Amino acid sequence: MKAFACPQCGASLESDATYNATAECPYCHSTVIVPPELRPPPPPPPPPKPQMFSNYEAQAAPKLASSVPRIVAFVLVGFLFIVFLILVLVTPNRKSTSPPYTPGQTRQSETAKVSPTPYTFTFGAEGTGPGLFQDAQDVAVDGEGNIFVSDDTLRVQKFSSKGEYISQWTVPSNTKYVTKIRGGPDRLLADRKGNVYVVIGGVLLRYDVAKADWIAGATDSGHIYDSALKADGGIVVVSGNDDNDDLSVLDAQGKTGKRVHQFISTQLDKQIPVKALKVAVDGVGNIFAIYALGSVYGTHYYDNEDLAVFRFTADGKYVNRFGGGGKDPGQFDSPNAIAVDGQSRVYVCDLTGGISVFTADGRYVESLQTPYWVQGMAFDPADNLVIVGDNHVSKLVLKK
Repeated sequence: MKAFACPQCGASLESDATYNATAECPYCHSTVIVPPELRPPPPPPPPPKPQMFSNYEAQAAPKLASSVPRIVAFVLVGFLFIVFLILVLVTPNRKSTSPPYTPGQTRQSETAKVSPTPYTFTFGAEGTGPGLFQDAQDVAVDGEGNIFVSDDTLRVQKFSSKGEYISQWTVPSNTKYVTKIRGGPDRLLADRKGNVYVVIGGVLLRYDVAKADWIAGATDSGHIYDSALKADGGIVVVSGNDDNDDLSVLDAQGKTGKRVHQFISTQLDKQIPVKALKVAVDGVGNIFAIYALGSVYGTHYYDNEDLAVFRFTADGKYVNRFGGGGKDPGQFDSPNAIAVDGQSRVYVCDLTGGISVFTADGRYVESLQTPYWVQGMAFDPADNLVIVGDNHVSKLVLKK
């Protein structure tokens, strides 16, 4: 299956459901021209209506010879249509990023344990003023429960644990590590001391709260795409380029203790886009990674097995995988972020249907409903889940 993006809102439109030259985007209602090569073949013409039974006996004999070519053509069309259906059914599930999540939509089947989730508060809206966001990107929480939110204007805003606006900083567009930054940051982290880290322009920058300045940066063997903080002060970094995907485990002093080359591609025996890999770390250092298809734009092909959660030990040794692409409970359509709580439960949000929860060994627990599509997640010190998406931030109170 292949999809193409709406030029107005970026939503993905599936070509197999579009027979016309144009299609209406169900999200922004724009009229989009469907590329000719993506239009499916038209359905076969309906068979000719049979004659009424009372006339059939008398007319069958004289028309038999003239009907032979028509019968052969009909059989041929039917055969080709059956072949087409077989090819569609046996072809691996491959498509591009899915459209944004519609509030109230449930992706998973009726057998999924979809739990209504209470919210302590929700704040935010679209804008550039304090407490407003222009394409909110990610969320992080420090040791005091303060909430940090990044958007695509290079801003990081700080809020209290109750969602009250405190202050904001701007990531410099030019540093000694990278220059001409135009948007982001894409990834936002906060440690228990209140220091904030951002992944932007292929590097990892740290904001020192006490000095109110971006004072440190880190580069890796390749472009840095994602990162996660460890409880001991260390950092896990995902980096690479078109030919590799590396996992680096750094200690609290920033020294690389372990590097795993092609840590996901090796498990799948295929090269996948490193820019789509997201990681999270639990309290004892276990590393969880996912191919976050829903976090990248454009057309990307995948097999269902690619969308699994991959578990590694604290030093990067592969353990197992769970989940995978699909629409059943515990499967994903367009996963775009991953987080781990204080009990090592793994949370994977999907652009097309809430958040799936697993135990550390991969057992599916439940699905959480969300009021909007989720762009990023983080846990506060009380193990409440804070989510961001659609320029809003909400704190979820989870069952203990």
